[in-house]
Amino acid sequence: MEPRQKGALRGHKNPITCTIVFKDHKRNCNTLVTSDNEGWVAWWDISTKRPLGVWRAHSNSILSVVQIDHNLLLTHGKDSCVRIWAITQYEGFSKTFPAENHTESGSHRWPEYVEIPVNTLNFCNVCYLNGKLITPATQDSNNFDIYSIFPASAAHFPDIESRLSLRRIVANADPLALHKKAKSKENLTMGIDFEISDENSKRDGFGIMMKVVFVSPTLFYIGYESGHIIGFSLTEYKPNVNVKSKEGTTKAFDASFINKEPTLEIIYISAFHCPHPITALFFHDKLYAGSAGKTLSIHTKQSSIAEEPEIESYNLKIAGVQDIAVLPELAIVAFWNGVVKGYEKQSTEAESDQRELTTDFSTEPNTISQFKPAWKMSRDVPRIGTLESNNGQKEAQELPSKVKANTLCILKSSAITHSSYRDLVRARQVSPRLLTVGYADGVTIMYEI
Repeated sequence: MEPRQKGALRGHKNPITCTIVFKDHKRNCNTLVTSDNEGWVAWWDISTKRPLGVWRAHSNSILSVVQIDHNLLLTHGKDSCVRIWAITQYEGFSKTFPAENHTESGSHRWPEYVEIPVNTLNFCNVCYLNGKLITPATQDSNNFDIYSIFPASAAHFPDIESRLSLRRIVANADPLALHKKAKSKENLTMGIDFEISDENSKRDGFGIMMKVVFVSPTLFYIGYESGHIIGFSLTEYKPNVNVKSKEGTTKAFDASFINKEPTLEIIYISAFHCPHPITALFFHDKLYAGSAGKTLSIHTKQSSIAEEPEIESYNLKIAGVQDIAVLPELAIVAFWNGVVKGYEKQSTEAESDQRELTTDFSTEPNTISQFKPAWKMSRDVPRIGTLESNNGQKEAQELPSKVKANTLCILKSSAITHSSYRDLVRARQVSPRLLTVGYADGVTIMYEI
């Protein structure tokens, strides 16, 4: 069934760059946070379709927005900083957007925040999970850093400045060097004692980072400009060891002199999308990847680079994947041309029948199809076409172009507790599951799916 529009969130005067679900633990409901390419952030009440707060978080385009705690929101901008905001404890928000072309933010107060300087020479996002933050490296945009920013020991502190304990646990990690190390280890395992030349060493490595996604506290994937997708395993060592004496007493000793740094290892690499840069990554049981090409790939997790990659590939027939969202029964893809398409996941028993029925979605040779095109939607740019000029001569009518869909986000409604009767009624009117699409004209539209 094609998505049905349930509402629109208007106010941003610039293209939407991020849309995320923010779990409001204070009211026990899901809300939405949007950002644009002028640094403005809006926090939305879905039931009323009105802002809970509007402020300018950065002086340039926002690349990443992530909820990292019950009341903390992380934003990452092109102004070379990551900021962490305590938004649910703040009551001084402005709830109106600035006028068009208005960049001053003096009338829009902002909540308490802390700031972390980062490298933003490229357009890669940052990714956070369980106190760890991955960013492009300060020294080289092809490499990456990993920070520990919120240790578990500081969870009880009342304010974010006291809780923040910034420590760079991995500095300037070079994927090309790590790949050579992994290949050498694999060669030794196979009994090969000489170095095999690497195609990636003949060029500038894998290029800049394009997308990064955490899968677990010890596993993350990075998509590169070259089209490679690399899976990294992170192993941390406990800073203290407990030693029991003969008398039965236990004493903790610092073990940092034995294991000074966490270790990184490449456990997965795929060149499937080469030479098209990776433009979208999404993890849902498997890793879904899109690029500047026409193919969607699905990668199965593995534990070693020695294993043969298990990849399913699908010809989307449209070049340029902008974003991906995945549900148990549905995959949604936004393209650069403004089209958003949904693909139903099919059971393997019905695969042969569906392949005969499918005319708009085919696979590459030697791949397994599990999808069926379900729907396609787009928004036209409003235009006034001139059919005749002043001298009476007919002119060609310009075909309307599509509004680009920049972001996809799945939002599930949740019950509101400890709230007014009016809010409870409004919450019942919200669809159980919404697809939110952030467009280049500053509008975020919610569709029931």
